[in-house]
Amino acid sequence: MRRLLESTRNTSIDTTTSTIGVLQSGTITDVNVDVEISHIWTEDLDVQLSKGITSAWLFRDQCSADDDVNATFDDSGSPLICGGVPSISGTVIPEEPLAAFNGGDAAGIWTLSVTDDAAIISGTLNSWCVTIEYEVL
Repeated sequence: MRRLLESTRNTSIDTTTSTIGVLQSGTITDVNVDVEISHIWTEDLDVQLSKGITSAWLFRDQCSADDDVNATFDDSGSPLICGGVPSISGTVIPEEPLAAFNGGDAAGIWTLSVTDDAAIISGTLNSWCVTIEYEVL
């Protein structure tokens, strides 16, 4: 079974966290994350998904002075290549495997954290969603 959950927030970035609460229990078999961020210097950004004590960096300090993120992070994606518009786009492999969540329970609070290392240039976390494939317990 596939479950798609979405959270939309417009938040100025220094450090921003956004949460999604999942009520359905099930053993996680795959996790993918869609992220859309407006920011003119993506190298300043560190983006992490976490649930409980488990976390995975989607990316940190990538793409120099390139602009924006509109990507799906998937362990089966392609290597991240900078330089397009937006600078991080398509279906890309996260910096750390999302398989870290496999075997855990889908239910609980999922958190996306976005940190701007420089905090000089503001940006916006426009939206994000997590797609969780799971087996019902």
